[in-house]
Amino acid sequence: MKTEEIEDKIDWKLYVSRENVLLWRYIEAEGYKTSKLKEIAGIEQGFDCKMTSEHLLCNPEGIKQFSSEIKNRVDNDLNYFLDVSNHCYELIDDFLNFCRDVGQKDLSKAGDDELLSIFEEFVEKNTAMLPYRAVVFFLDHILDEKLQSKLEELDEVDFHMDMVTPEKELPFLKERKNLLKIGKEIEEYEELAEIFQNSDHEEIWQKLPEEHREMVQNHLNEFEWITTDRYTGEPLSREDVIENLTQVIGRSSESLEKIQDNRAKKLEKLEKAKEAGGEELEKLLEIAQEYAYFRTYRMDAIYEGDYRVRNMFEEIAQRADLEYEDVIYLTVPEIEEALRGKEVIKDVIASRKEEYIVYLVEDEISVLQGDEAEKHISEFEEENRTDWEEQAKIEGTVAQRGHVESEVRLVFEDADIEKVEEGDILVSPMTTPDMMVGIMDAEGIITDEGGMASHAAIVSRELGIPCVIGTETATSILQDGDKVRLDAENGVVEILE
Repeated sequence: MKTEEIEDKIDWKLYVSRENVLLWRYIEAEGYKTSKLKEIAGIEQGFDCKMTSEHLLCNPEGIKQFSSEIKNRVDNDLNYFLDVSNHCYELIDDFLNFCRDVGQKDLSKAGDDELLSIFEEFVEKNTAMLPYRAVVFFLDHILDEKLQSKLEELDEVDFHMDMVTPEKELPFLKERKNLLKIGKEIEEYEELAEIFQNSDHEEIWQKLPEEHREMVQNHLNEFEWITTDRYTGEPLSREDVIENLTQVIGRSSESLEKIQDNRAKKLEKLEKAKEAGGEELEKLLEIAQEYAYFRTYRMDAIYEGDYRVRNMFEEIAQRADLEYEDVIYLTVPEIEEALRGKEVIKDVIASRKEEYIVYLVEDEISVLQGDEAEKHISEFEEENRTDWEEQAKIEGTVAQRGHVESEVRLVFEDADIEKVEEGDILVSPMTTPDMMVGIMDAEGIITDEGGMASHAAIVSRELGIPCVIGTETATSILQDGDKVRLDAENGVVEILE
């Protein structure tokens, strides 16, 4: 089907805004094909997608039917939530084990056929998880609705959404706690703590005792992927860890205790709510706890896996006479053809870096780039542009209670994180693990999107940062430097100046 026919036939609706490279989008499209949804998740209903570097748009009619089928399954059996997560965990483990194994190989010695086989297996294991990305997006909203409905029946139960804390610790929390534990160890030696305050990174490393060097290296080995995202971003470096330690030394013990106390208190309150609310509420809250972990962890696992196989993409790039940054703008078939000896057209890659669209329509994938893609993206953005200048109040859902007045910093992509300074309010379409450096400095979080189990909701609860999610309009209304009052008791953001 031609592009104009697709655009005339479908009235696209925006669902998610987030920066992505083309390869990520192409693999998404492969995983959202009807055959994949049926094979992996047992869902008979597919849907059409239009994916750009910043937008995920879908055919609302297909999404309506897809969502309806999922809701029917939940209504018939509440355990469907857990069936989905348990099956997805198996696929995640398989994917991560494969990626970690590939990451340890010297692929320069692999033949083209072997490298092609490894790449195709990576794609297969990656796309196997993708149907659950779609399913869980809707399950999250269904869970919100069911919980809210049940709580309205039981208004005497002392419960708030920010009490939903997963029993298992997410990678971002493990990383932060581990860093604080290293900082706590260093704080026990006054002379060593002073070195961190008065020396540069290399001097600090040279003066660190062997046992503390080992701690830093172990931290890197486990968490170096945590600052990467969708094939992009630089991994955590030794200098990063030392810089982060410099920022926390002097308050590591206090910060660690605060995080642990915050979790303990919320888990205690949650258990009391379970006991007071009866069997059905207890079941819903247990599911909510699981999803508070699962929804973020499943994305973390993909980010880690994608990072672990960078050696594979770097080897592909070398054999195709490309840079790594070029390979991630190819489609899956184009990478396969390159490994079979076909020359890659570099002008196509350059135009995709400007703009691209990946269509999944009637289970066929097509790619548009350059000026033609720009035309359709501009038309969509113009049609959906709204004048928000007169709106002085933004409303959303409370993820973590609290109040704060401060300046806002808008974060749309990795580079924007550097704008966030201690005390600022971070504003984003949605937060992701690669934003953790900025989140740790922020006094508040506001997002356009997200439900109870979204990344922003989980992070804010774990760290006790006031947060309002699902505002829909925050990034359209606010600008860097605006001063706002974040009322995360009532879900309101008021522009002060």
